[in-house]
Amino acid sequence: MEQPLHRRPQRAVIRGFSLAALAFMLLLAASQTVQAHPADTYTLFTDTDGDGVPDHVDIDDDNDGIIDVIEDLDADGDGAPTTHPPDTDGDGIPDYLDIDSDNDGSLDNVEAQLTATYIAPCGIDSDGNGLDDHYEETPGSCGGLTPVDTDEDGIPDYRDIDSDNDGILDNVEAQTTADFQEPCGIDSDGNGLDDHYEEHPGSGDG
Repeated sequence: MEQPLHRRPQRAVIRGFSLAALAFMLLLAASQTVQAHPADTYTLFTDTDGDGVPDHVDIDDDNDGIIDVIEDLDADGDGAPTTHPPDTDGDGIPDYLDIDSDNDGSLDNVEAQLTATYIAPCGIDSDGNGLDDHYEETPGSCGGLTPVDTDEDGIPDYRDIDSDNDGILDNVEAQTTADFQEPCGIDSDGNGLDDHYEEHPGSGDG
């Protein structure tokens, strides 16, 4: 009998048996079937953002408010968005799983919106589709954010390292001169955000 198990980032439990440190699941396909006992088959599902909604049914896998069909355009035209998905910053994490797609230290959720009208996520997903309620007009409408493109160059700000096209990188403009930090090039939790821009790896604080 196949029993689905929704996995949270580091720990999952099956009938009292603890499976610790399941970060390796990110290296597997959308789901992986394992045999725990000859009579029982369990399927472990990847849940990248740890919201309790497995990626294969989550319309916003990285929980940035931009739905996956926007971030993961079928660029290669094969009709399967998950094959060769865009990875703007080339860090090995496709944009639809990357909370900082252009690696400038500013979260996609922030860059996708205008500063004056910024709406933070509320942390509630009443219809269980993986998209925060603040980014749906009504639960189930599956709207999501419409990414801003400040300089109208065809590249949305969350993928543009110079979003206002003034010749100064966003990573520089977003910081004060006195406290400027360059990226360290390390992303220890694999969420797409450089460790220098997270208070604690995995916090998602940009």
